Amino acid sequence: MKRKYLLLVVVSAVLAIVGCGGSNAPADTASAPTTPPPAPAAETEKSEPAPAPEKFDVDFVEAKVSTDTAKSLRVSIDVPGFDQMLPTSMIPTTRIRYKVTGMSDAPEGSFLQLVLDNKPFRPITDMNEKIMLTELTGTGTLEDGEHIIAGFVSRPNHESIKTEKGVAVRRFYVGKRSAQQWNSNRGPLLVLASPPATVTGDPLVDFLVLNATLSGSDHSVRALITGPGIKPDGIRRVITDWKPWIILSARAGGEYTVDLQMLDKNGDDVPYGAAVGTFTVKP
Repeated sequence: MKRKYLLLVVVSAVLAIVGCGGSNAPADTASAPTTPPPAPAAETEKSEPAPAPEKFDVDFVEAKVSTDTAKSLRVSIDVPGFDQMLPTSMIPTTRIRYKVTGMSDAPEGSFLQLVLDNKPFRPITDMNEKIMLTELTGTGTLEDGEHIIAGFVSRPNHESIKTEKGVAVRRFYVGKRSAQQWNSNRGPLLVLASPPATVTGDPLVDFLVLNATLSGSDHSVRALITGPGIKPDGIRRVITDWKPWIILSARAGGEYTVDLQMLDKNGDDVPYGAAVGTFTVKP
């Protein structure tokens, strides 16, 4: 009886297995791809504050003209001589011969300034100081052709003393004569007197005009000032009165450029009326 019962159990188990498909393969456990978890959000970078807009507050205005004229002041230049031809070999050994009288009539602290071809030069306070021509060139040499040297006295603020005898101008040549020549008897000429290469505070812009009169109906000077605190196209002025100007609110440590061009009564450029000076305001 027990054997029959055991056989029945075995048969039942076999039938159950067959009913289920008779396979012992594992069930398909594959599932749909799992979306990976989102990457952690990157930390938001701290944005730098926008730079403040540049202030264009530098201005170029007329300066107050000094009233002391120093009428007894006299400046002369003997070497180079007028229209003198200097061999190139003599340039390194040529000493400038100049003379200044009436300095006692000038304000205390005034100085002589020698300008060659509108290049800046240091003040000369000792009227007996020996100055070599190469000291004015900036390079120690001079190109062949025409050159113009000017001597005049300036006040301590670099404003030139504008008297008839207070400025001396000599045109000379090195090596050979140039095709283009300045008419020293009646040709207009502009000489940049200020500012020097470095200045303190608001720079004074001054210049000398020879053989021309500045007015609304005659000659004029076109000025262009560029540098920090000035819009990219610069400050432009047309000057019709011979007086100094001043750059207001110039940035300490900033470099500025003064570009002057004399114009005739028709508004055309005067050949010997151009001068460009670059200077730095001391911090």
